[in-house]
Order: sequence, then structure tokens, then C-alpha cells
Amino acid sequence: MNIPSECSRCGSLLGRSGGDTENVRCARCGQVNHPTELAGDSAEELWLLRTNDGKVYGPVVRSVLDTWLSEGRVTADCELRCNAEDWKSADMVYSQLIATAEEIGNPFASESEIIEPKVRSLPLESSRGGLILGLGVLGILVPCPLLAGLVWMMGNADLRKMQLGRMDSQSLNFTRVGRVIGMVMTLFWLVIFAASIFLFLVNLITGFVV
Repeated sequence: MNIPSECSRCGSLLGRSGGDTENVRCARCGQVNHPTELAGDSAEELWLLRTNDGKVYGPVVRSVLDTWLSEGRVTADCELRCNAEDWKSADMVYSQLIATAEEIGNPFASESEIIEPKVRSLPLESSRGGLILGLGVLGILVPCPLLAGLVWMMGNADLRKMQLGRMDSQSLNFTRVGRVIGMVMTLFWLVIFAASIFLFLVNLITGFVV
């Protein structure tokens, strides 16, 4: 007696003898199906897999389904059905599956049909090391506290971007030197400002006393 079964790869209808223990080759896709992969024992749990493009594969036993999972052929956007039960999401059966918003296509497709996604890398920002160093030197020659503070902030911001890989680090040393100059000149002007306030208060108090 021939028992109708489906190929575990393409889903084509197969025929095998009820007592046959040998593998069955699919005439359509050439897949060699082990007897445990084919439907024939209604008392056993048999699973169907439906991919997001509507194709149905199986029925197969749970061990074969587990093998498909390990091979990456069962994804979170697939649906599974056991015997006559309703269809359910694959991640309800396999909790290790993580649902993704992107469609990955048919996992049963051949390698030649799989198109690798293109990864777009953001262009790096141009380094401003020369500019920062030049402004730092200018801050030494020109008495401008605001310029020194600006150089310090620009240096901090650019060094941070370089650490995150968002800016070209070709002029890293120039940026560091300019930042140090800006920091030193900013502290210098703060000391001058504090000393001026102190002398003003001293002169003010002295004038009141006299």
C-alpha cells in the first residue's frame, strides 16, 4: 500500500510503501527524505511549516523541525502547525526566536537566490585639528578669553567624535595640542579675572578704611 507523503524540502507529494524503511528521493527537487521525515503515522506529532511567502513545508516530525531551526530555516516570521491544530507563530513554539521587523525572505531558498543586504556606512567627518591648533596659537597672541574657551570646547567635541569613530583621526595630535592650549589659556584668563576681582575688592575696602 502506498502512503502519500510530502517532500521535506519542496513539499511535493511522494509515495512510499507502508513497511519501507529506505530513504525516498523526491523526483522534483532530488531531496533524499528519511522515513522519519515523512507523514505516515497519525499517532505521531507531525508539523507543517509556512513561510512568510505562503509556501508550506512538511509534514515532518519534531526532530526534523528542530534541525530546520538549527539551520536557520525556521524564523520568527514563519508559522507552525502540529497535526490538526491551528497555525501559530514560530516564536510561540521556539522561544529563542527573536522577532524582527525586516523580512528575510524564504529561508528555504537556495544560496544563489539569497541577496545579502547592503550595509551603508556613514562618511566620517573631516578633522579640524589644524584649525583648532591654529586658533589655540592665536589665543596666545591675541588677548581674547572667549577664543581660548572656544578652542577648548572644539577640542573636546572633536576628540569625542574620534573616539566614537565618527570623525577622521588623521590630525588627532593637532587636536590634542590645540585643546591643551585652549584649556591652559582659559584657566589663565580665569586666574587673571579672579585676581582682578580680588584687587578691586581690596582697593575698595582700603579706600573705605582711609
